[in-house]
Amino acid sequence: MRLLIAALAILAATPARAQDVPIVPAGAGGRFERQIDAKTRSDGFGPGEVAAFRRAISPIIEELAAMPAVNAPPAPVCHRLKSWIELINPHGVMGAEIAVMAPISFRDGRCSRMTGGGIILKVNMPGAGLDPNRANVRRDERDGDWYVLTFKPARNPRLVEYELNGDDYAIITHGRAPAFRPVSMERYLREKIEQARRDGADIVVRETETALAALSPARRLQPACMVSGYELSANPACPPERTLVEFNPAYFDRSRPTDVQLLILGMPVHRYHGEDDAKLASRTQMWKAIDRAALAARVR
Repeated sequence: MRLLIAALAILAATPARAQDVPIVPAGAGGRFERQIDAKTRSDGFGPGEVAAFRRAISPIIEELAAMPAVNAPPAPVCHRLKSWIELINPHGVMGAEIAVMAPISFRDGRCSRMTGGGIILKVNMPGAGLDPNRANVRRDERDGDWYVLTFKPARNPRLVEYELNGDDYAIITHGRAPAFRPVSMERYLREKIEQARRDGADIVVRETETALAALSPARRLQPACMVSGYELSANPACPPERTLVEFNPAYFDRSRPTDVQLLILGMPVHRYHGEDDAKLASRTQMWKAIDRAALAARVR
């Protein structure tokens, strides 16, 4: 759901963005199209670095383009393979969006310019797999909110999968550092105290300070664990799907800003508005057909 809302918000806020990038028919009788951004500059990075980043993401684009599930959609479904190099890079590394979207209709030999939902792949953009509206603890720092995520059993140490707000996510990491790290009970309680002070909630401040003072040094370092509802307590054996976590601020190697260091695949779990049976089946087939091992080989 968040992926569809985000796509519509981007379309509404920046109509020139899509219009400036030409749409090129590429197969399936005009029902497979490419719309590949060709910018040469990004915030803090010049043409040489952008070119290096483009070389890093181009194999990912071409791997998707070579998939029959992408380039040969069943009639009358249209697929548009899109890419966009981000202009703003808050983590000191370059970011991009690659997506296979479904234009709304196919008429007179052409796909509609407007698209519905699809599969979105974000490069080096951790916020893509998180939703501040679903954070257990909202914070002021960018991508710094804290979550209890329903992690699925790990099939690969470099693959993190979970569902959030009606979207499925598969995060492929470089393996040198975890994408998420636990938030200690002490950090959680101190943040709760600070927020209560800002809100003028004196009773909450006193109660939380008392709870913090009652914790032993060892329990202060233990992960904050979701016990029931919205109650958290220190638990050294907290299962991953109940542990309060944050995106690891030390995850990215900023000395390699043009490398693909993180991939986030996402798609709506349920049917999005206007998605008929043919589009749903096509999107599901694409999601299953994506070679995650091949993508992992591109992450450094």
